[in-house]
Amino acid sequence: MFGLDYEPKISDLVGCQVVSDLQTKGRFSCSSPELTKIHEVVLRTILNYYIQIPMDPVREKVGWTQDVQSNFKATACNFDVSRIYAKWQDDFILSVQADGYVPTVVPGCFDGPTINGPWWGGMIVYNPWQLYNFYGDRRILERSYEPMKHYIRYLDSIATSNIITWGLGDWMDTTADCKQGSRPQNTTVPFTSTCAYMMYNDIIRKTALLLNKADDAAKYAARVEDIRAAINSRLFNATKGFYDKGSQTSYVLALQLGVPEKSDRMRLTENLKAQISSDGFHVTSGFVGIPILLTYLTENGMGDLAWRIATRPTYPGWYDMIFTLKNSVLKEDWAGKKVQMPSLAAPIGEWFYRSLGGIRPDAPGFKRIVIQPYTATLDWVKSEHESPYGMIRSDWQKKEGKLAIDVTIPPNTTATVYVPAQGESDVNESGKPASKANGVKFLRMENGAAIYEVGSGVYRFQSTTTGGAK
Repeated sequence: MFGLDYEPKISDLVGCQVVSDLQTKGRFSCSSPELTKIHEVVLRTILNYYIQIPMDPVREKVGWTQDVQSNFKATACNFDVSRIYAKWQDDFILSVQADGYVPTVVPGCFDGPTINGPWWGGMIVYNPWQLYNFYGDRRILERSYEPMKHYIRYLDSIATSNIITWGLGDWMDTTADCKQGSRPQNTTVPFTSTCAYMMYNDIIRKTALLLNKADDAAKYAARVEDIRAAINSRLFNATKGFYDKGSQTSYVLALQLGVPEKSDRMRLTENLKAQISSDGFHVTSGFVGIPILLTYLTENGMGDLAWRIATRPTYPGWYDMIFTLKNSVLKEDWAGKKVQMPSLAAPIGEWFYRSLGGIRPDAPGFKRIVIQPYTATLDWVKSEHESPYGMIRSDWQKKEGKLAIDVTIPPNTTATVYVPAQGESDVNESGKPASKANGVKFLRMENGAAIYEVGSGVYRFQSTTTGGAK
């Protein structure tokens, strides 16, 4: 006889979370209970998404490529993904078709070009470059180099005058609804796809330099400039000062990739600020724009705007998805109705480390480090990331009119530390004037911060300026 001899009750069932054994490499907490809760939700969603490869194990059970590109950095800030992503890169290499096309699902046979685009198949270029940046191992680039080039040749074959009109665009922006068949409308496909085309050519240019392939580097540098010129010629409104349709994604994507002429950057920045205000300080971006929105704003003197977007209590935004709709995991759309997925909202997890904690790499594998926390709003932040060289820590707190930043820099590395201050004389390190402290070298004052170079060790900087550097 098999089976139960009684009718089971719900209380008889036990749910078990089954995930890949990703090793924790980061920790974050702060004085905002809401942001700390969002961080917990980010972690839960990421872990739910990883079974052998990055994928949706609940609904589709396959590795959608761009779905992982958008949250690569948030995941790598929190977990060691060096082996799982390296294994996945081998799947990409095996999946490249004869014409260079890379399917939207890897591994798998779902290879129709309709549900794809440069932000999806292009993960074959993006993935090894980010692995190199986080872990410093160039071998992933060495074995991926020719397949990366082959994918670029595919994009070359479908480009018209250096513009690519194929793709899915800024997937799941605030206008998109898959069930109704509507695709993203805030930003056009030719703009997002051509920006990806330019970005991938630049990644291969940098890879060629790293691998001592000077002729290739020159070739791809020229291609980057050709594509940049095409974007500026066909997708830039020089009279009004915006790209494409003037969305948040179009502004930050162009600025982040260095598309504009230097003479246009200030005007574009002011127009970006005006657009965010016009949007009611709500996010309007999707899979393409979200990964760079908050970090770009914070690192370019607009941390106040990033903060307002991240903490906006009403739809669309993180607070609405989690607190209003009571979701315990992140969803694929801002309406918070679709399946769990870290692709849209999880990039805020990188902002927690990179901007609020201030930890970011300044050389592959964190050989050089930047510590530049945004301190204007919260009372305290605790953040740490275990790099290949060891633990990096940036803890700061504001108390009794003073700002204290506790920094740990691992062996065989150096760091540039930004301390909000009115002047260099306003900063102490471990109770001494910072200019006289061991292992501390003053570099310059810049945008309301004293900037120092330090070697490995433990430091405590203190100033009487509690606001964030602009």
